[in-house]
Amino acid sequence: MGDYTKLVAAFNHPHKDAPAMDIYLNGQMTDPARALISVDDAGFQHAVGLFETMNVHHGRPFRLRAHLDRLAHSATTLGMLRHPDLDALERAVEQTIAHNQLDRARLRLTVTAGRVSLLGSQTPTDTPAGPSVLVVPSEPTVYDPAYFEQGVTVMVGPPAANPFDPMAGHKTLAYWA
Repeated sequence: MGDYTKLVAAFNHPHKDAPAMDIYLNGQMTDPARALISVDDAGFQHAVGLFETMNVHHGRPFRLRAHLDRLAHSATTLGMLRHPDLDALERAVEQTIAHNQLDRARLRLTVTAGRVSLLGSQTPTDTPAGPSVLVVPSEPTVYDPAYFEQGVTVMVGPPAANPFDPMAGHKTLAYWA
């Protein structure tokens, strides 16, 4: 079996005893089963949040700054955050990679506006104000080597986004709307 075939087999049939990867949530690495997000978080209550999904190869996130710039543009354009801290987001991504000792992975970075309940807090007041930041690593998407050797046929359709929709072109949490 070739190296790539072994890699595909390993990711499609992960070892049952392999430890789950920890996630980054608001400044801390934690077991995903123990992660807690406030019930009055804007992302949970109103889908006020943005995300970026990126590939990690050789322990480095591919085009991280471009992902962060796009997220920051959407956050300011949509009025979610005035001045997103891109350096803090970069540190969160890097911390997740280092903590989990990732060489290849898929990372999803999600940022919400944080706690913004209009009805008063239902959670302890020791939760810091500001955006909620979540970084979730997972196994990378593995493609059939034939895609790269022989290519694939694609068809491009007309744009389906409404050009008058202010949410068009932004990776928001509100896909159901």
